[in-house]
Amino acid sequence: RPLGRTDGVPVGFVDRTARITTLSRAEATSPAYAGLVRQVTPLEGRWERRPPLHLLTLRLTKSLPGHTQLALFLNNALADRPLYRRQRQLGFERRNEPAFFGVELLATLPSLPTRS
Repeated sequence: RPLGRTDGVPVGFVDRTARITTLSRAEATSPAYAGLVRQVTPLEGRWERRPPLHLLTLRLTKSLPGHTQLALFLNNALADRPLYRRQRQLGFERRNEPAFFGVELLATLPSLPTRS
């Protein structure tokens, strides 16, 4: 959601010495600061609210001898990869990564006996 001025007129700038300079509307539209004015398309003023993405991760773990575990997992099991039509720019975007698999091998040290 755009904030501030949406007409392309700058409210200020930061110079190379990190000093912030604020500009009034009259100053910002003067020829001295013409390079700071950016063109704003009408689409940039639109409100955009993307729908939620649904992700599902499956994990299967098996205990092995020697204090080790083997885990197999599938991330984004639904492979829900909808194309979303952007409201503020032209075109579509894919918002989710494809499903991918993984393997983990976890080895833990045995617990030491405690002294009493």
